[in-house]
Amino acid sequence: MSTNVIIFITLILLAIMLAKRKRKILHKIVGKRFWNADKIKKESTQMKELAQRFIGKNCIIYTIDDSLIRLTGIIKEVGSTGMLIENKDGVQLVNLEYVSRICEYPRNRKNKKF
Repeated sequence: MSTNVIIFITLILLAIMLAKRKRKILHKIVGKRFWNADKIKKESTQMKELAQRFIGKNCIIYTIDDSLIRLTGIIKEVGSTGMLIENKDGVQLVNLEYVSRICEYPRNRKNKKF
């Protein structure tokens, strides 16, 4: 019986020590996020200003998610964190944090789409 009690107490102490370590690691990660928040906010405002130049134009928008996604459509509206894109499928909302590139749809000399 006494060995079972000693093993049980040892396991409880190990669990408490692991929980403290996990809290310290999470605290470091959350702290880094707060320091990087200003950088992320600055980048998103820059993307917002750049996206506003393309309002009303037919564009290709490249986003980064699990895989590279390419959207085409007319940019209708740009908000503080996202933009509305209208295409043949309907209206889509895209988060500006995931947008990596925006370019106007290419046209030839006769102003037709490629």
